[in-house]
Amino acid sequence: GCTMKKNKIKDAMNYIEDDLIEEAANISVKKKKILPKILLLAACFVSVVVGVYSISNRGISGKVEEVLAATYPKGYDFDDFDTKMEINEKNPVNEDFTESINDFSFKTASKILTDQDKNTLYSPISLYYALAIATQGANGETEKELLKLLEIDDKETLSKQAGNLYRILYTDNKISKLKIANSVWLDNSLSYNQKYIDAIKKDYYASLFSADFSDKSATTKEIKKWISENTNKTLDFDSDIDDNQLMIILNTIYFYDEWTQQFDKNDTKQDTFNLSDGKKVKCDFMNRTEGNGSFYIGDGYISSSLELKNGSSMVFVLPDENSNLKDLLSKPENLKKMFTQQDNKIGEVVWKIPKFSYGDSIELKEILKSLNVEKAFGNGADFSGISDEDLFISDVKQDSHIAIDENGVEASAYTEIAMCKLALVNERVEMNLDRPFIYGIVSPQGNLLFVGVCNNPNQQ
Repeated sequence: GCTMKKNKIKDAMNYIEDDLIEEAANISVKKKKILPKILLLAACFVSVVVGVYSISNRGISGKVEEVLAATYPKGYDFDDFDTKMEINEKNPVNEDFTESINDFSFKTASKILTDQDKNTLYSPISLYYALAIATQGANGETEKELLKLLEIDDKETLSKQAGNLYRILYTDNKISKLKIANSVWLDNSLSYNQKYIDAIKKDYYASLFSADFSDKSATTKEIKKWISENTNKTLDFDSDIDDNQLMIILNTIYFYDEWTQQFDKNDTKQDTFNLSDGKKVKCDFMNRTEGNGSFYIGDGYISSSLELKNGSSMVFVLPDENSNLKDLLSKPENLKKMFTQQDNKIGEVVWKIPKFSYGDSIELKEILKSLNVEKAFGNGADFSGISDEDLFISDVKQDSHIAIDENGVEASAYTEIAMCKLALVNERVEMNLDRPFIYGIVSPQGNLLFVGVCNNPNQQ
């Protein structure tokens, strides 16, 4: 645990004050007459420098250690509009960046949601942040492919804009929550680039964990704990750690907000939901009429939204009875119109929404390959910005959960990017929502936080 490369020891000396070294030396001499100077400095490095996060990545076998804890933005009261405005002013997000994230959201969502016969839920913002953290350590063609997917010119702009957006989105008060958390888990055999760690700490608020990946049980237990804590116990980590795995990037997003105008539970009635195969199921529907509501009549669908107290909204898209849901989802431009159109009509909106609660799990590796990200997954991978070790992305997956009721909506997701050692791994206008429908949660800044399809509200 205390053996280190000479250059790491030299770097460490820059962080240790002389009196600390002298004090450590005095203590050590009392126990044994003499310690070789290099071992003494290494001991000081481990015991002192951890406090300033310039840490050794040689962890104790079988132990998971949080060597860098994230410091999240401070929350502010629900009605503290001055603080909210101040945060927005201090963290400008370029229109180009907002458009890039939205385009990424629509093109990935179209790939993921099309041809799904089950209930589906996907968080574009969670995948974006996880991929952005991976991109920060990419170089060469790998970097170019990832930047093109994320629709951003360079890593510096990506980091700065992702940090500004993070600080604007982050919400934690007694009514509303939009909490994004990032973490990087490194096997204790992996030598990493400190510059990379500094970058993901500053703008991605990432925690860093050193773990013994050979002790799969201990590492999995700690990852489960971290995901549970950051998703309000709504999600559980169910992935297997590969024998050759050296690194995991995790992003979580947790969202809760209340309807601006809540539904009356007395108006919730059981009724019929028509499945796409012609079958019918019974479920509880929430009912409400808005005399001065906003809606949009699109090509083959009607859409309307319900406002949430922190400024977000939940958009519901009801395909026409003769429309094909998969056709609507198959084109990113259709999704863009559904979730960004502005020319709404004003009139009476009669809401009839099924209560639903379900989870989903999506394998994303092949989806990303179909969007021309190939180098990151194979022999051409270049993540030299993270480590001198030859790393490649072995898997990308996302688990998610959503529930809506009369009070509001709760949604969560985690995205996992698993990275392995390259040489050792094998490549492998009545909104009567009584039929399958599309929905999404949009942030006050217009970011698509979640998008999904409800094919059967009774499916868990």
